[in-house]
Amino acid sequence: MDEIFYINQRIEVARLGSDDFYSTRLEDITKDTFVVAAPLQRGMLSVYEGEELQGIVLTKDKQLYGFRLKIIKRVRDRLSYWITSIPYFIKKIQRRNFFRLGIVFPIDVYLYDFKANAYKDEPERCFTTDLSAGGLAFVFKHGSVSVGDKLKVAFKLDLIEAVMYLEASVVRADKKIN
Repeated sequence: MDEIFYINQRIEVARLGSDDFYSTRLEDITKDTFVVAAPLQRGMLSVYEGEELQGIVLTKDKQLYGFRLKIIKRVRDRLSYWITSIPYFIKKIQRRNFFRLGIVFPIDVYLYDFKANAYKDEPERCFTTDLSAGGLAFVFKHGSVSVGDKLKVAFKLDLIEAVMYLEASVVRADKKIN
């Protein structure tokens, strides 16, 4: 849990089932409780003791998590804050439009030659690292690709014993892997 939550961290909270999130801050962490500043923008989120809230948090390494917590006590002093349970039902949230599936299979990549205005005749054999409805990632061992490059990708579909050809554009290129 230390990798996810830390003191002075921004968190977003809302009533269960609501999309109306309030930004607040994690003030303290003990063995059994969190101390959370009562959110004040757009008026204070009025909660009652025993109420369960949903929350989201972005970690230092830019991972998004959803969680729930329960209000144990509301404190109104010079500063208003809540004493809550330790978060539970902590779940990493997929932020992509499409789920990525970590899968490795061979593909043939044909680079586009802009001078010849055609794809090169000889492909490079590569292997995917993941696949989604929006694209795929692969390791390109020889040569290099750059963002914006046009490619033709070919792979065999064993189920129907056919080769599928797709035209694609490079949207991200990691030189450490290429």
